[in-house]
Amino acid sequence: MSAVPFWVYIVFAIIFNSFGEYFSKIWGNTQNILYAILTVLVYSISNVCWLGLMSHKNSLVLLSMLWVIVVAILSIIVGVGFFNETLSVRQWIGIAISMVAIFLLCE
Repeated sequence: MSAVPFWVYIVFAIIFNSFGEYFSKIWGNTQNILYAILTVLVYSISNVCWLGLMSHKNSLVLLSMLWVIVVAILSIIVGVGFFNETLSVRQWIGIAISMVAIFLLCE
């Protein structure tokens, strides 16, 4: 797996995870089994990319923290950008504080 560049695994993991977020939200709204299947499928592909990431940087802590940051940002983009979810000022402050905490844990 390590013949593929690190950034390729990151990009595909992000893309498939984003689709997983999107399809899971649609499933939550519709309970349509097709979206449940799509969610499992694209999350599975994202997890295969995770294995590729581990083949490059065998650091569970580093990759987990990077993944938490990426997933949090993408979840906010999908929820607010595509599904018009709203967050209060207090929630935005909480997100900002959690991002700082995750960043500090990565150092």
